Amino acid sequence: MNSKVNSTINSTINSKTETQENSYIEQAKPAPNVYIDSGLSLLNVEEGHRIQGMVRGAAKKHLGNRFSLNAGLPLWPSSFFNLDKAQVFVNAKTCDKEEVVRLCSQGLVEESLIIEKCGMAFCAKMSALADSIDERMFYNLMSAEEAIHYHQISQFLPDGGAGVSPNPFHLLLARLIENGDRDSLVFIIQVVLEGWGISHYKVLADSCTDPQFCFELREILKDESRHHGVGVIFSKQRGLNELSRDFVVEVMVEFLQMVQLGPQAVVNAVEVVLGQLSREHKIELFQQLDGEKESAASLQTLRSLMLQNGGEAIVQRLDIHHSFTPYSAENCL
Repeated sequence: MNSKVNSTINSTINSKTETQENSYIEQAKPAPNVYIDSGLSLLNVEEGHRIQGMVRGAAKKHLGNRFSLNAGLPLWPSSFFNLDKAQVFVNAKTCDKEEVVRLCSQGLVEESLIIEKCGMAFCAKMSALADSIDERMFYNLMSAEEAIHYHQISQFLPDGGAGVSPNPFHLLLARLIENGDRDSLVFIIQVVLEGWGISHYKVLADSCTDPQFCFELREILKDESRHHGVGVIFSKQRGLNELSRDFVVEVMVEFLQMVQLGPQAVVNAVEVVLGQLSREHKIELFQQLDGEKESAASLQTLRSLMLQNGGEAIVQRLDIHHSFTPYSAENCL
């Protein structure tokens, strides 16, 4: 073999090697990212601050007569929380039953409020990471919708939700927004969580006993559908590199475990009002609340959302962790 042929072969091999290396580097290259504080600890300005008038004026322009609402808790009946199946609740005094249902309702509204609060930070980050004017416009419009949702939901809480404390899910969501890259955020928040939020808000709206809040939930539902739809478009267009997939799996394992643990908030509300339950009575309560069945349905919805939107590899890894299997009542303690 002459030197010219050797040179050609070596050149071809080197070219292929460089292509493979460049391909690997491209796959391993992190998706765009910037740091932004989730704002979980942000407070409102003091009453009477001039900016409040500006904010209210802007919100009223969007909401009209819906700007100021007057409603109180509870917003769902005891049957919505499966409390009518729980013997400890059925045997309680009427005033205690009312307080348990009020706390359960308040917990749902508080959870939604802080999600919308985090949503504003998410949109700010995604706007900064946008690839086009259209993408930046979308996330700024989405941010305005999240701000409107926050305002509307706050009206159904004591003191406008000023004293609401974040729960473990909110803390996870805050860390996700602060540390996640663009592509992992799109997949987790817009594809999975907002996709799940569509069914969640529909169930809340269908069972809500207050016409005003029911209407607001259906308005939020329309926005959630649009946010989810755009997330699906971006996720299919960009995909996830290896680093982003690892991050998604890490976050989803933690989030799915919260779902696996069943109706912890309802059990906690019962104990706050009726006193601490023994282990045996708590297991019985979880069983009577249909916790395992409810968790299984939610986990299946989340699994389907991932499978339908390019998350097959992620689901396979989550299956290894048994992340889609609900915990038994005994394991929820």
